[in-house]
Amino acid sequence: MRTSAVLCMLAACLLLATSVVAADARNIIRGGVVNSMPTGDYSDMGLTIEADSAMGLGIAYERKITDLIGVNFDLAWTNHDVKVKGRGLDVKFGEGAMMPLTIAALFHPLKQGTVDYYIGPAFSYVMYDDFSIDSQFRSLLGTSGFSVDNEFTWALQTGADIKFNDTWGLNLDLKYIQTSAEDLDINPFNFCVGVAARF
Repeated sequence: MRTSAVLCMLAACLLLATSVVAADARNIIRGGVVNSMPTGDYSDMGLTIEADSAMGLGIAYERKITDLIGVNFDLAWTNHDVKVKGRGLDVKFGEGAMMPLTIAALFHPLKQGTVDYYIGPAFSYVMYDDFSIDSQFRSLLGTSGFSVDNEFTWALQTGADIKFNDTWGLNLDLKYIQTSAEDLDINPFNFCVGVAARF
């Protein structure tokens, strides 16, 4: 699976890069469980095609340029069921994985204290794995799946690190990504709960 290979490679590069620059407290690594909640769908002739919410994993590295501004690199992976609804139907049509690689400029307005809140605009390169169609629809469509083009898009990110001590903390992160996946407007909110480590 191409997204799994890319995910492992980027995670390894991220950990290697952070070990090189881990000399001060301007480096933050975050990782956790992602709940991706699509907000859009595609409708035609009384039928609606929509992606279900999905759980996945996320990892991020932020380099603080100043006390107020940081550059954040973020990678998430989720695998979504896609359903067909309407006209008495509510069935799984297939599934496909998405993996947004995001770079954000994060503003940290709270300099001191237990909570480090951040917010900022972002650009995202959303990678889609091949979409697989469930067996009951394969003969009807004459194919077992199809490819979805990757795309560059925009995003908005906000969140907070709740510090346990100078190194470790709880991370809560929310990101909105404007992504279409061809005609299916997924446009997910990705909510991540995990840990943050400062070095």
